[in-house]
Amino acid sequence: MDDERVHKVVEMITDKYASEGKLVEMGWVSLLMILENSGPLPEHQREDMRMAFMAGAQHIFASIMSIISKESDEATPEDEMKLTLIHNELTVFGREMKLRSNKEAGRG
Repeated sequence: MDDERVHKVVEMITDKYASEGKLVEMGWVSLLMILENSGPLPEHQREDMRMAFMAGAQHIFASIMSIISKESDEATPEDEMKLTLIHNELTVFGREMKLRSNKEAGRG
């Protein structure tokens, strides 16, 4: 499947789960599938990893909401900079995760 088609499928799935209030859970299940590709994890490890995943998601969401939930409807340049920095930080992590996944799959 080419990248454009994969992107469209991911968009559709993301929209579906976001509309159902299950976007973060879908992210966790997706990560779990990647992690268990080489074999199932022990139940206690899955539970601990889910807790860490959800805690990270809750932290970033609460932080973003505190940045954008202000008396003014307009984002300040400082707000935009903070959001850009979060985006940059997570983009770097995404690259690290992809490199690690490729290396573990023997593609890197």
